[in-house]
Amino acid sequence: MFSLLNPSLLFGLIPLVGIPLAVHLFNKKFPKKILFPDIRIIKTSLEQRSKLFRLRHIILMILRSAALLLLLFCFLQPILSKFAADTNNNSIGRNIIIVLDNSLSMSYRGGSISSSQRGLIEIEKIVDSLSSSDEINLIVADQRIRKCFEQPTTNHSELLAFAQSLTNSLSTADLNNAARAAAKQLRKNGEKGEIYFISDFQRSSWGKVDLSFIDPNMRLFYVDVAPDINNNRAIIGIELKNPVVLAGSVVPVAVRIANYSEKEMSDRLEIRVNDGESLFYDVEIAPWNIVNINVSIPLHQSGLHQVKAILSNDDLPEDNQFFFTLKAQDKEEVLIISDTDMDRSSANFILDAALNPYRNRTGSLLPKAVASTEVAPLHLTTTNKVFLTGIGQLNSNTARMLADFMKKGGSVIYFIDSINDEQNLKVLAREMPVEMPFTTGRLLTADNIPGGCIKIRSGHFQSKFLRLFRGDARQRLGQLDFYEYHQARSTANGQVLLTYAEGTPAMATCSVGLGQLLLCNFSVKENGSNIASRKIFPAWIHEISHNLSRESKKLKLYEVGDRLHDEVWLEEIRSNRFVDPENRRIKVESKTINDSRLAISFIPQMIGHYSLYKQGVPLYSYAINCNPDESDLRVIDVSALQTADGVKSFKVKGKEKYAEVKAGQKIFHWFLIACLLLLMSELFLFHFFKRFSI
Repeated sequence: MFSLLNPSLLFGLIPLVGIPLAVHLFNKKFPKKILFPDIRIIKTSLEQRSKLFRLRHIILMILRSAALLLLLFCFLQPILSKFAADTNNNSIGRNIIIVLDNSLSMSYRGGSISSSQRGLIEIEKIVDSLSSSDEINLIVADQRIRKCFEQPTTNHSELLAFAQSLTNSLSTADLNNAARAAAKQLRKNGEKGEIYFISDFQRSSWGKVDLSFIDPNMRLFYVDVAPDINNNRAIIGIELKNPVVLAGSVVPVAVRIANYSEKEMSDRLEIRVNDGESLFYDVEIAPWNIVNINVSIPLHQSGLHQVKAILSNDDLPEDNQFFFTLKAQDKEEVLIISDTDMDRSSANFILDAALNPYRNRTGSLLPKAVASTEVAPLHLTTTNKVFLTGIGQLNSNTARMLADFMKKGGSVIYFIDSINDEQNLKVLAREMPVEMPFTTGRLLTADNIPGGCIKIRSGHFQSKFLRLFRGDARQRLGQLDFYEYHQARSTANGQVLLTYAEGTPAMATCSVGLGQLLLCNFSVKENGSNIASRKIFPAWIHEISHNLSRESKKLKLYEVGDRLHDEVWLEEIRSNRFVDPENRRIKVESKTINDSRLAISFIPQMIGHYSLYKQGVPLYSYAINCNPDESDLRVIDVSALQTADGVKSFKVKGKEKYAEVKAGQKIFHWFLIACLLLLMSELFLFHFFKRFSI
């Protein structure tokens, strides 16, 4: 689109274009004084009567008129519209929204300055290009969006001060909500406007962005502030080889390290425990690879241990360290849920004795019993394994807690040995995300079992839960008699491990989320089976418990900007205080649960350990890290972003481009150059005609 910056001069200057024509006509009829005789005059007269001479005058007149016309356009200042701008309405103020990506990746220093600093420079250039009537607003996108103003205003200096006061975020950017907020503000201001996205356009963040809600009369501008080179390496997570951590043991941990670079990575990994002992591991990673580095962390005493994994710093140092907390127990707590009395013949007592058969309870397993009606979330936070036996009536609240416990990685071993268990399993099944491995019917006892007992017929002996019965040891199963069991039918889910002689499942397992459910269709009490009298029973229980702990488990970790929730004892927080990684007291929101417990929450703003100490010993410690997706700095092609039909989007950068967005591109110099070229061509033609005229 072509327009004029000074169209008012057009009618005043257009008559000037006729000057060459007037001169031509005036010259044609003007009398000339001839001095006779003169051979030179005769020769000139002959030249003037030639066709070429007459044609020369017309051509030169046209060239001069065109040159004057081009010079006229220079004064009118022609404008070439760019970026779909309406240059005829320059006097009308624009509505502009800047969306600034303030995610962790914007902190990357690819050169002398970070992407965030480049973004601030671009904001300053945009503000400099505005007129006093242009309205603007700034929306900052990190984990939660922030607005400089509620609506766009002409207060450009306040917006610039707000942008200059921003600090680098360590979280992800909520780009979708930021874009929606920008579009909503433009609709309130008449729907027309411009949205500038200032970002490094990191693909892991922008790959989730949907701009299909943008109206076609809104223009989108992408301002890329990413550096040309974006090599990075990062620690992006850890994984426990064994979720049970005991004091005095060496804990195997896999540290996950990424090399987002075209060069091979060679570095040294430091594992620092409690800001004291350090371990070192050499790391070699090929380009664009992610590997697990296996480390062994010694924990000499019980309690919480704050661990930090460290790589040498690069241009994004925040992701070169990773924090986690290990809780070492003197013994592994095992929860027994039972509604029977603790007498020597009860399943509750027998199971407790099998888990810790040693005098003075010196074994590594520490069983704790609780009634099904008294189970609380606190009981399930201190253990990874729950045994159920002798259950009365299981309520839906307890069933829901057990299902959530398994989904998060816990294991439940259910001995189906109660007359209520047919109904109890139905209650539990309603809360589970998967189907039970078998469904149960009525309870059969010695009175209605042929021969008074039943034996195991077959088993899946490759299972990790039946290792004690492999090979010649399988005869041990033949020594087991079962006097009580439930009618049952296997389902399509899970795996049946043991089967009774008449085909009923005796033992089966299935995965529930990250955890596991093990159903045992028999009883361990004396009148339910002879299993408790066999020496293999404690070993079998320990084998089951041990193998339930062998799967790798991701620790519960938090990210900067997440709201952290937990429960603490009132007495602990009353006499102590929560501190951030720099040992500064933080404000914690709290809500009373009962007379002795509090629900707390807070939002961490930096990486490291947030802790509650008592006499220098951490009672609670929460590891806060960066989002690992922010470490992959590869960029997305903005042309691939999803937008609605008719939406115009452009890449811009620099003060000159921002000026062209509003006013278009000034092209008067093109006309001036053309004018000079015409004048030069006139001079050439003048000599040409003079040489070849007759």
